[in-house]
Amino acid sequence: AQTQEINVGVILSTTGPGSAVGVPTRNALELWPSEIGGRKVKLTVEDDRSDPAAATSIARRMAVDDKVDVLVGSSLVPGCVAIAAVAQETETVQLTLAPIVLSEKTTWSFNLPPLTSRMSSALFEDMTRNKVKTVGYIGFSDVWGDNWFSELKNYAAKSGVQIVAEERFGRGDTSVAGQALHILSAKPDVILVGATSSAAGLVQKTLVDLRYSGKIYHTHGATTKDFLRIAGSAGEGAIAPTGPTTVVEDLPDSHPSKAVAQKFVKAYEDKFGAGTRTPFAGHIFDASLVLEKAFPAALAKAQPGTKEFHAALKQAIEAIRDLAATQAILSYSPTDHNGTDDRARVLVTVKNGSWKFMAGS
Repeated sequence: AQTQEINVGVILSTTGPGSAVGVPTRNALELWPSEIGGRKVKLTVEDDRSDPAAATSIARRMAVDDKVDVLVGSSLVPGCVAIAAVAQETETVQLTLAPIVLSEKTTWSFNLPPLTSRMSSALFEDMTRNKVKTVGYIGFSDVWGDNWFSELKNYAAKSGVQIVAEERFGRGDTSVAGQALHILSAKPDVILVGATSSAAGLVQKTLVDLRYSGKIYHTHGATTKDFLRIAGSAGEGAIAPTGPTTVVEDLPDSHPSKAVAQKFVKAYEDKFGAGTRTPFAGHIFDASLVLEKAFPAALAKAQPGTKEFHAALKQAIEAIRDLAATQAILSYSPTDHNGTDDRARVLVTVKNGSWKFMAGS
């Protein structure tokens, strides 16, 4: 049955290993508009406990029983993949908060974050500039770790760089000393860490404490305050790709995301404190920008709560071009639901305990 409200189902990882990602993302929901296109926006927010099985169950209940008009989430790649299957099955639009590989089986899903291939290429370009010959890899033993290792293997095959060690660990592990020692024994020029947030900070600190002095590269999932807290002084010099919000103050005024990113960062940090911004919070704010653009066009064709509205919303998002968001300039089409280009990434490094823009990157 149609409704006067627009129902948005949000699934986040606010407990479990993904909580460092999910909690600031949940906070950013407080910056969402209460109305879009003259309709009240009803947010239903649930915690999947960083468990893809829970994400599947919640998404199905939201789509089938609650009949939400759009699914947003989850915080981690495995959860996003799980939700994408439900989105496809129920023909409900999904806006992802972590990048997933899209195919003919995920035609109802739209990525907000850039694909791993786009973000990783920024690191590989830096490796090439610095004439890196050997790389060691340590990453999560899940989809995130697999995706980043796959990108590293592709780069190595094309560039001639040699991968001299590969180690994995679980998101909830409290020590990576054994894995770190194995990597250090291979004496790599640089190390790539395929982890996120506090877990990436743990790896960074372990490697430095074991007297590794080479460059340590990280994924965009590492650019958080929790990384800095866990790594401490050992974090100095860490390098990662990230979206514009992380270092918006350092960006040139010509950057197309600077104005909207500055507005978001001010609103977020006025509410939650200086330095509390995260890329993940930016992505869910960008979800609201996408829906503000798409909902009026969908409402002109159908009413919320109907299959017709779901189809109209999908078509409206596919028509978005050059939308300036905090983390990217978003453009979609019927054949491209990835949305981003190279303007979604900058390279940053830890300097004096903060993430800073790498000039010349």
